[in-house]
Amino acid sequence: MAEEKLNIVKEIISRFLQSLFEDDKYQYEVELISQNEIKIYIGGEYSAYLIGKKGNTLLALQHIIRQIYIQNTGDFAENVKLIIDVDNYKRKRLEKLYQIVEKYVNENSDKERIALPSMKASDRKIIHNYIAQKYPQYTTKSEGEEPRRRVVLFLNNAQKNQ
Repeated sequence: MAEEKLNIVKEIISRFLQSLFEDDKYQYEVELISQNEIKIYIGGEYSAYLIGKKGNTLLALQHIIRQIYIQNTGDFAENVKLIIDVDNYKRKRLEKLYQIVEKYVNENSDKERIALPSMKASDRKIIHNYIAQKYPQYTTKSEGEEPRRRVVLFLNNAQKNQ
């Protein structure tokens, strides 16, 4: 069953990229991570167009591919997680987000409240999870209104008293 899903995704990606670009100046690889998780790597000359400003085109691309997959298989998105990464943009973005957290925590370790720069919801979710794992002495909360919503770190009460 997993191999069948993998082949369907490969065909969808191939047709989709061919419909976008007239030539073959892109490469892609589809990898089965687990029974319900498929990762798609895309690279090539058109990568910047596929990523878009702040990764917005990449998010849209992932949504479109997921919808095409659902239409072709009847398998809902909850059953299969499709992850698309173009020229390792997502990995690089993760590293950048982690660097932002490290910088703010190191520069403000003596403060009870640390406000990070505003960011989109998907980045805030990554930050919340990262801080929960790496900095248990802090709790996090998103504050503000879009597009200026940000993650704020609060030193836990037990840590304040030490």
